Amino acid sequence: MIDIFSPSEVSKFVKEKFNPYDFAFINKHWTLRLFSIIILPLVICLKLVISIFLPIISIILLFLAMIVLLPNWFVGWVIYGTKFFDEKEES
Repeated sequence: MIDIFSPSEVSKFVKEKFNPYDFAFINKHWTLRLFSIIILPLVICLKLVISIFLPIISIILLFLAMIVLLPNWFVGWVIYGTKFFDEKEES
C-alpha cells in the first residue's frame, strides 16, 4: 500500500536530509559541487541573456530585414509597374 505523507512531514524530511547549508554534504558529492559552482551560474546567465538580449536582437534583425527587403520590394514593384504600364501603352 502507498503511504501518503502530509506536506509538513515531507518538508521536515527534506529539511533534515537535504540541508542546502550543509557544505560538507555538497563537498562529498561531486555532482552537487559541479551543479552549485558551474552549472547553476551558467543557467542563470543564460536565462538573463535570453530574457534581455533576445528581444533586442530580434528587433534589430527585424529592422535589418526591413532595410534590406523593403527597397528590393519597392524596386521590384516599380519595375513591374512600369513594365505593366509600358505594355498597356503599346497595345
